Amino acid sequence: MSGATERFELACGDHAHLRCDGCGKLFDIDGAIFTDMDEKVTAATGFSITGHEVFFRGLCPSCRQDSREENKLYERRINAWFI
Repeated sequence: MSGATERFELACGDHAHLRCDGCGKLFDIDGAIFTDMDEKVTAATGFSITGHEVFFRGLCPSCRQDSREENKLYERRINAWFI
């Protein structure tokens, strides 16, 4: 895949992945939160599920904090124009 970063997967068993849109870091999340997901999909679709992959995107706690601080700075700058 063009531009993809190689990653050696140490985590075994069911788990999902998280990628931060801010810093690009990758995180694993325990698949236990998806208990019974395969069975629910089978019941809803009639598929015989042989496996699954789950990938989430968002902002990690550090980037969320940075984003909040940037928003506060922006709001102060805007407010300064109108005071």
